[in-house]
Amino acid sequence: MNRSLRRHQLDRQVELLRKAARPRPTRGWITAVRQALGMSNRQLGERLGITQQSTAELENAERTGSITLKNLERIAGELDADLFYAFIPHSSFEETVRHQAERLADEVVDRVETSMSLEAQGTPVDAQRHRRIDLIDEYVRTTPRDLWNHR
Repeated sequence: MNRSLRRHQLDRQVELLRKAARPRPTRGWITAVRQALGMSNRQLGERLGITQQSTAELENAERTGSITLKNLERIAGELDADLFYAFIPHSSFEETVRHQAERLADEVVDRVETSMSLEAQGTPVDAQRHRRIDLIDEYVRTTPRDLWNHR
């Protein structure tokens, strides 16, 4: 399966997530779900086989962003829930690749044009623009290995 098709499929998959994505509750999901279920810290700790203090530490680790996925999965299971984990891009993956391809094409066209101008062989702006468009399309289609080497 080619990369472009993979990007399109992943874009479709995350589109539903983008619409549903909401920020984490202020006190964290563990605390929010535990409290919604009417479960105490001690009771969750017993289910996890840890102390009440360790449960509070896990809740704090979630709030500070230092909890591990392994611990979140374990806790979710004890709260009769599934952990949902995803990267939801700011735009589509296809747009992200296109934007990077544009950057690389700009660098290449500028570098070539600078070199040619030094040799008094500069090309018309229209030709540069067409070369840039061709490069962008090629980079998006082929996603070369060095595409992400450029910032």
